[in-house]
Amino acid sequence: NALGDDLKGKKVAVILSPQWFQPKGVSDPSFGANFSPLHAYKFALEDTKNTPERRYAAKRLLTFQVVQSDSTLKKLLENIVAKGPKKPHDPKLLKVAGNIELKILERKDDLESKSVSGSKQDRVDKGLKALPDTLDYKQLDDLAKETGEKSIGDNPFQVKEHYYQKKIKPIEGELKDSRKDLRYDQSPEFADLQLLMDAFKKAGADVIFINPPINGKWIDYIGMNKQGLDGYYAKTKQQIESQGFRYYSLEEYQNEAFFL
Repeated sequence: NALGDDLKGKKVAVILSPQWFQPKGVSDPSFGANFSPLHAYKFALEDTKNTPERRYAAKRLLTFQVVQSDSTLKKLLENIVAKGPKKPHDPKLLKVAGNIELKILERKDDLESKSVSGSKQDRVDKGLKALPDTLDYKQLDDLAKETGEKSIGDNPFQVKEHYYQKKIKPIEGELKDSRKDLRYDQSPEFADLQLLMDAFKKAGADVIFINPPINGKWIDYIGMNKQGLDGYYAKTKQQIESQGFRYYSLEEYQNEAFFL
């Protein structure tokens, strides 16, 4: 929503993550790490009709701690959620307070954007040197396999070796068949996905949604509910295509070595 008309006619690829779609949805820390108060204030202060979609978005934002801890933003969103002309907080005073906060955030954003550090350009340039001079899918495939073999060591799940050693190996025995109830086909994230699609429609963007595979060796080990995973892929496909967007799934590659 914050990008508005800038997306009109632009090609956009959205890569989903099945792991977002858990019964409780995205976690508080994950949401907080990616949250933009600037965009949230812009949304809350929009001079527009409070549609059911807008009320749902406000209500959903209010479920997160980072939003609850900002009293002005919290009150703005509570006014959006409240139906009818009577609001829980004085709209005029709140609009003034909200616009002051927005101006502070915009100034902060302006200052920070002038001193962005930690550019990844060197990493990009280094990566480009490894690519073939002309587009050659066979060469790229070989390069991907070689990169995968180098990074996974000999761990049984074919995940990056440093991740395996640090996160998995110390508790590997406890993880065997530990997630039999895990499923990704029942989640508030499906409603959030609908909000995203509504925003893309409004913006007039040309969008394709891509579903990556999950590591097959890993889901076998933790005993994940296969029906809950198949249901996720079927549900996202139906939801996305029924809204007129393009959809591409890579689920068939979940058992292919080094694919991710």
